[in-house]
Amino acid sequence: MTSRVEVRLVGWRRGLRSLSLIELVRGATGSSLTEAKGVLDRLLDGQGHSFVFESARAASEFISAAEELGALTEIKVDPDDIPN
Repeated sequence: MTSRVEVRLVGWRRGLRSLSLIELVRGATGSSLTEAKGVLDRLLDGQGHSFVFESARAASEFISAAEELGALTEIKVDPDDIPN
């Protein structure tokens, strides 16, 4: 079973490496430079942005890299993917 994982950029810390974050978003999502810059602009304006990854591993790698660059993240797991 393939589970999709939603990751949300929710904020940023002082020292955010914005250009590196743009490149991370482009590489991880296939976004254009304009789209990735828009994500950064919305983040800096206090708005979040969500991405959906096809695997927990891809989501985890994105979260680790984004947080290392100064972004704050949240992960949303589908309740159907949680074992009883």
